[in-house]
Parts: sequence; structure tokens; C-alpha cells
Amino acid sequence: MVSTPPSCPPPNKDNLYHLTTNPEDSLILRILRTIGYILLHIITLGLLLLIHYYKHHQVFRKEGLPTPPIIPRAPDKKTLETAKQLTEDKDDRKPSSPKKPTPTPPPIKKISPSPSIPSSPELSDKKILETDKQPGEDKDITPPAPPKKTTPPPIKKISPPPYQRQPEGVGSLNWMVNKAIMRDILPLSSQIIDPTTEEINPYFLASYPNQIKNEPGFFPLDTLKLLAHNPLIPSERRRIAKLALNQIEYLSANYYVVNVPGDGRCFYRSYVVGWLCALAKDSETNSNIFTEEAIRVRELSFASSSPENQALSIQVSTLLESCANYLTLEELYNKVILNPQNNAILVSFIQKLSTYTARRNIAMSVDEASARRIYVSDIEEALLPETLEFLVKKHSYNNLFLNLIAEPPLPSTNTKDQLLLLLGHLPALFLNDQELKTLDSQKQISRRQYELQVEQAFCKLSAVLNCSGWDIETFATRVKDNLPAIIKSQFTRFLQTIKDRRCKDTLPWSQTFSFFAFILTSPSTKLNKICKGFYLEIEGILNSMISAQSNLQDILEVSDRFKDYLKDDLENAWESNVTSSNMFSLLTMHDGLRLAQLLPSLKSLQIRVARLLKNLISASFENPPLSEQPEVLETTVNHLLSAIYTNTTWTSYWDQVCSSEILNLPLDPKIAPEKDSLYTSAARLLFFIFQHPLIETHPSTKQTVANLKMILLPLLQYAFKKVENQTKLKNLLNPILASIFLDAHKPSYPITTKDIQSFCVFFKIHPEIMILDPILELRCKNFANSMFPTFDLENQAKSLIKEIPDTHGNLWESFLKRMNTFSAQPLSDALCSSFLVFSFLENYPELLQKSSPITNKLQCFQKTALETFLEKEEQLIRILRPVFGLAAETLNNYSIFRRQMINHLLRKSDSTTAVFCHSAFRENLISYLLSLHSSNLASILDLVQDQAESSDVASMATVPLQQLAVCEAMFDSENTYNNIQSLAVSHGFLHSFSSEAEARIFLIHFSNHYGCLLPIPKTSQTEAPNNKTQDPNP
Repeated sequence: MVSTPPSCPPPNKDNLYHLTTNPEDSLILRILRTIGYILLHIITLGLLLLIHYYKHHQVFRKEGLPTPPIIPRAPDKKTLETAKQLTEDKDDRKPSSPKKPTPTPPPIKKISPSPSIPSSPELSDKKILETDKQPGEDKDITPPAPPKKTTPPPIKKISPPPYQRQPEGVGSLNWMVNKAIMRDILPLSSQIIDPTTEEINPYFLASYPNQIKNEPGFFPLDTLKLLAHNPLIPSERRRIAKLALNQIEYLSANYYVVNVPGDGRCFYRSYVVGWLCALAKDSETNSNIFTEEAIRVRELSFASSSPENQALSIQVSTLLESCANYLTLEELYNKVILNPQNNAILVSFIQKLSTYTARRNIAMSVDEASARRIYVSDIEEALLPETLEFLVKKHSYNNLFLNLIAEPPLPSTNTKDQLLLLLGHLPALFLNDQELKTLDSQKQISRRQYELQVEQAFCKLSAVLNCSGWDIETFATRVKDNLPAIIKSQFTRFLQTIKDRRCKDTLPWSQTFSFFAFILTSPSTKLNKICKGFYLEIEGILNSMISAQSNLQDILEVSDRFKDYLKDDLENAWESNVTSSNMFSLLTMHDGLRLAQLLPSLKSLQIRVARLLKNLISASFENPPLSEQPEVLETTVNHLLSAIYTNTTWTSYWDQVCSSEILNLPLDPKIAPEKDSLYTSAARLLFFIFQHPLIETHPSTKQTVANLKMILLPLLQYAFKKVENQTKLKNLLNPILASIFLDAHKPSYPITTKDIQSFCVFFKIHPEIMILDPILELRCKNFANSMFPTFDLENQAKSLIKEIPDTHGNLWESFLKRMNTFSAQPLSDALCSSFLVFSFLENYPELLQKSSPITNKLQCFQKTALETFLEKEEQLIRILRPVFGLAAETLNNYSIFRRQMINHLLRKSDSTTAVFCHSAFRENLISYLLSLHSSNLASILDLVQDQAESSDVASMATVPLQQLAVCEAMFDSENTYNNIQSLAVSHGFLHSFSSEAEARIFLIHFSNHYGCLLPIPKTSQTEAPNNKTQDPNP
């Protein structure tokens, strides 16, 4: 017998088994209990289902809810009657459209599918499309037969399109590219332009991958097509365009491109993108790839090189391990690459890793001298201004000041350059009687003997030129007789100068040799084609006779007892070159006439040079033979003035030049007014060319400017190298150059007490800063001479001044030289002894720890002096506060001028300026850097560089992470066909890195920028219509 289950207990208050309400309870209580049952089910079961659903069933949706289906409306009565009439007439023609058609309902919003995902069938349903059409839209569609009944037919319900789920793996990259192409809503950090402000996005980190053809700014496909098929373009440029076009088409068929900010760290940013994307791609076949890469990061020697590098490596490895949790590439891209914090960690890691590896490779592979040259070459590329700023701020610049300004040493040069340097100083090699008398009797004899040996050596060099085909007749017919009158005149003056200094009427060597030395003395004469061709030929002859192993002393056959004279002459020649170069650098500084108002010493120099130039012009054209040919200058000046007055921009600049106080040149009563006006205009025009060099390249003025420079520049070069002018020029020049070391704190607006305090701290180390402003000078001198000194301090200082030169003489002398450089009157004489010694010890605090006979005295003095300064600093702040607003403006303007001057002095000479402006200041700084130890250079480079140098990029090829390939863009305008022909075989991929087939990270290098290439997935490549690889050789 089958047992029956027990019956349910009767409903009462104790029966909770069936979750029913007790009918005996009140209605409100039963309703509340029912609601409670429902909520209990939601909490216990619904939430668990929801958590399970989102954890194990990911759904990717667009923003908001899906678009509801549009229910088509029934046709109106008029349409039905028209359709019925057409049916009765057996006519298939379409009825005419009504004058006022019924508005079409909005179409269903489509969700753009990924290239690898077919469109959903609902979106392509023919019935949906037909319901959206209006009468008269399509002549090929036969209207449907009208229904028999007037009631509308039943409407088929259309289900909404399913949500599109982002594909994983290969499809995820295509999905991202499609979003970039369709201009979908993207993260802000992936957009170069902020869509809200329509300005440059400061939060941009990396773009979404995109097709190469959609980046015309980096890949000028259309421009190259025009160049490649334009018969008017030179053949070499057409061939370059074809090679570049083939490269772009190949890259477009095989890679997507990612752009990164061009902030100097584009290489590191591009590497991060390529690195993570390569790991994400490999994770499709190896789920442990991120963990394995994290282990490799922790095992790098970089990770154990310092505690900071170890902490950074741990951060990166942890971040890599977390990347394994992201299911799609877009998720990893958004949450790691486009995350500011994560991106900063990764970029910092790659930057420090590449720098560490480059330094390690250099230390292990080359000697000390080679390591110095490698580091200096990296600095020389674009970091010289930053390096100089660093040295001024952080290093003891005693040696730096001497090398750059006070006593620039002769840099390391080869024998040929030394010979050319000496010949460019030819007149000064022979002392006149007045200069000879400054030597004692024994040295006078030995000096004349040395000069005789030099003279004999020049005669032998002259004979070599004669034997090489440059005898007197050849020189006369090919060169001398064809020279312009202005160059003939200047050459005659050059010869006369040598004769006057030698006190002899003839020269023992040929005019061929003399003219070569003349061109070296006035290199702007090479603007003349005859002079340039002659110079190149003679230079080639000298090169062939000078072997690499020979030295200048052997070539000139100078005795050992006279080698010191030869060394002194070389150093004097280099110092003369430096002076001339620095003078031209300051004169050609952009906006120099306006900037001269900020620095009195620069203004004084420009006034002196302008007046000197006018005097040289008048002296040349008021005497034969140029006095007989005034049209040489007059025609050139008038042509330039006419060109200036036909250009409104040039006219404005010209008016500024003429109204400048610097070029307000006085009249010469000895010269006719019209000639004086001509000479004044000529001098002003040269300053105008210096300030606005664009006039040199304009087609209407290019040749005229060259003619004027050929007339006037040799006059200035002769004056700048003249021995008698050297001391005067250095006195004008050195205060300006020394101001480079016055890197004072730049005050803010409005002025705060902190700004004044910063100035006071700088003032105690650099008292010369007060000379920049008359108000500052007056009040700072008052403090230094009246408020600061005490009776005891002054007595101690006077005693120390007598002892310091014996113990620390070089440093003391350098300190005084630097301070006294800034003014005509020695600044050290204008300050009391106690403040002078106090400032000296603030400059060289290491002397307080150095063992010497006066160390205790120095320590005692400095302790008291520093306490006194701190006690009375408030008084200095109080007297500066009322005037510091005006002084701050001077300091800020000076800071701008100082930066411009540094950049101009350190610019690299180009072909247009090298004929008259040699970058001697730049060479002096490079020579100083080469004297430092390689470890110091490495530290300087690490601190000043803000972008990847060539050695840093190359070092990443040796890091045991993912293999790197670098593609060189062949469409750079500076490329030549010979340079890129070999690259075309590999489509631009450099052989010094991993091959394209082996690499996992792909970067592309433009002229001054890096980007990342992401390989197009194979499934996409097979679908692409333009996948054919073209022959790189046209």
C-alpha cells in the first residue's frame, strides 16, 4: 500500500512553511507580509542570479537602451484608392508622389559591426527597409496590390537588434580600428583634439589604432603620387617619391598605426604601446605570457642596479601580471595604455631602462676617450643649451668661466686645421717694433729667430703651390685680374699690413700664398665664386701634402726651443677667432637691437661696432682705388632700399632700425653730406640684414644682399682680427658673455617676499647681479658696505685677503676676474672686504673643509659672517621691497634675453653663416665637456635629456624583452635616393634592429617623431583588397 504524504497543517500564526498569509490577520498585515515574501525572494535568489550573470555572461552594449522598433503606419485612404485604380487599369506604373508627403518615420539606428562580424539579419530585413520608403523614391519597385479590406493588414512585430558583443583576440584590434574610422565615442586620452574645446588635448596619451591611409599628416600618400608622376619634377625626386610611395602602400597593407604625443618621449611611449599590444596578441596562444614577461622584468640587471630601479621594476611587473585579467585588447588599451598613472609608470620604466642599458653597453665596450665622445655627441645633437644651464646651476663653474670667456683654450684639432688657423692670423705672426719692445732683450732675439723660421716655412709652402700649377702668371690670369674692385682693394690693404708689421717693403712668398691667407683672414670673400674656387683648390693641395701623423712643428720646421712661441701663436689665433665669432653671433642675434636695451653692455658694443663700421666704409671709399668707383656701393645700397620700400613688412622693420639709438650715427664734417648719408645707410643695411635674415633668401634681393655682405663683412672681419683691437673688443664682449652665469631667480607677479628672499640668496653668491639694474645696484651696495660689515668682520676679512692668495690663489683670482668682468670699474673695489670674502666662501664652500693653514680662520669668519647676513637679511628685504617691482621687470626681461643669447651662441654653423660666423663658443663648450670624465657626462646627459637619443634607441634592441624592429620613413624631404635605396629592399626596416619577420614590437621613425605600427591580423589581411606587396625598386 502506498503511503500518502501528510496533509498540510491548517493555516494559523505558527504555520510559516507555505509562505501564505493567515486569513485571520488584518488586510494590511497580510499585504505587508506578501510584499516581504517578494523582497525575500529577490534578495536571496535574484541578486545571486544577477552576480552570476555579469560574472560569467559578459554583454557588450552601446550607450543607452536599444532603439525600439518602428511600427509602420497603415496607408491612408488616398493611397489605397490610387493603388486600387492602378490595379483596375492593369498598369504597372508607379503613382506620382503627393505634393505633401507624409513625414518618414526615423530609421532604425544601426550598430556599426566590426569588420569581422556580419551584420545582424534583423538590420537587413527587406520589409523594414520597404516600410521606410516614400512614394517616388524607387522607380524599379512595383507597388504592392492593395488589400481587399480597408482595414490595415496585421503588422508583424519586429524584434530589436541584438547587442553586439566585442570580439576577443584578432577581432578586438579590428573593432578598435573600426571605432577610430567611424569616429565613435572614444576615451578622451586617445584624442589629440579635445572634442569639447576643439583645442590640443593636454591629456592625450595614445591614439586608437588607425589605418595608415587615414593619417595623411604622417603618410602623405596623395602628395607622393603627384610627385611620382609629375614629369616636371627632377628625376631623382620622382624616384624617391616612388620608393616612398611603395613603402607607404606596403605598410598600409600590413600595419595599423598609433600616434603618441610629440613631447620628446615619443620613442618610449610608442614602445609601451607596441610592447603591450604584442603581449596581448601572444596571450591568445599563451595565456601565461604576461606572467612570463613580468618575471623577465624582475630578472633584468636594471632591477638590481638601485633601490629606485628595483621599486620601479616591481611596479611594472605587477602591472603586467594584472594585464592577464583583461579579456579584450580594447579593455587593456583603455585601462593601462590610456590610464595616466599606468602609462606614466611604463614610460618611465622604458626611459630609465634604455638609458641604463646604453650607459652599461658603453662602459663595457669602449675606452674612456671613446665613451666621452659618445656622450658628447648625444649632448651635441640638441642638448647644449640645457647642458650649459645645468653646468651654471649645479657645478662649480670656475673652470667653465675660464674655458668659455676668460681664457678659452685651443681645442684639440688636426694638423691641417692648425695650419689654416695660423695662416688666418698671418699679419699678427710678425711683431712690430712697439710690440717687440715689451719683451726683454734675450726674448727679442729669440722671437725674431722664430719669425725667420716661420717665414722660411711659408716660402717652402709657396714653392709647393708654384709646383702644383699656381705660379704668378696663373694666379694673375685666373684669379687676380678677375676679382671685383672691392676685393682687390681689401687684398692690397692686407698685403700692406703685413709689410708694415715686418718693416719690409716686399714679401718673400708668392701672392698666391698671400691671397690664400687673405681669404682665411676674411672668410666672407668666399661669397665670390672666384675666391671660393681658388680656396678649394689650394686647400686640396695642402691636404695632400699633410700626412695624418705629421704635426705642425714638423711641417713648419720650427726648432724645439721655439715651440713655445708656436704654441702661443696658435692660442692667440684661436682667441682672435673666438672674439670675432662671438662678436658676429651677438650682432646677428634676432631682435638684437631691442634686446640691447635690456643689457647696457650689449648696447655699448653695438654702438661701437656701428660707428666702427661706418668709419671703415668711409675710409675705404674715400681713398683710391674705391674712391674712383663709388657706384660699387651706391648701386647696391639703392637697390636694397628700393626693395625694402616696396615691401610693407620690410619698411616697418627698416624704420625701426633707422630710429634705433644704436644706429643714430653722427655726421662726419669732412665728408660730403650725400656720401655720409650713403655710408650711414650702408651700415644700417648690414644691421638690418643681421636682424632680418629672410631678406637674404628673397629672390629679388638675394644677390644684392650677397654683394653688400661681400663689400662690408671683410671690413669688419679685418677690424675684429686686428691685433690692436683685440683688447678693446674683449672688454666690450666679456661682460655680455659673463652674464650667462647670472641665472637669477625669475620673480613672479605680483611680487612676494619669497621672490625678494630668493634674490638675496643669489646676491650673496653673485654680487654682480646688482649691475643689471641701477636701482638694485644702489641699494645692494648700500647694504653690502653699510649694513652688513662690522668692525670685527672687516678686520678679519682684511687679514684673510692677504693670506688667501697664497693658499687659494687660483680660486681667488678667478672669483675676482668673474666679478670684475661686468663693469668698466672693478666691482671688487666697490665692495667692503668683509662682504667680498663672505661671497668668495659662499662660492667655494669646500674650502671650509679643506685642510690648509687658514682653514680655521675661514671657518670662524664664515660662521660669524653668515649669522650676520641672516640677521640683517630682513633689512635688505625692507630696502628692496619698494623698488623690487621695477627691478623684477628688468630681471625677467634679462632672463628672456639670456636664454636667446645662449641659444644663438650655441647654434650650429650652416652653409649660409659659416663664411662669416664660426660657432667658436659652441666649440669651446664641447671642448670643455670632452675634458670631463665619462661618468660625469653620463650623469649630465641623464639629467638634461628629455627625449631618446640615438644610443638609447639602439640599446633597446639588446634588452631581453620582446624583439624590436624600427622602420625608417623614406618620405622625409631631406632623404637622397642613394640613402634610401638600400632601405627600400626591407621596406624601410633598419638592419641594425631585429628583422621584420622576427620582431614583435614595430616602431616607425619620422624626421623628428616616433610612432607605433601594429601588424594587421592575418584574417583581416586576407580580406583586404589591397594586400599586394609591391616591388620596392621602381
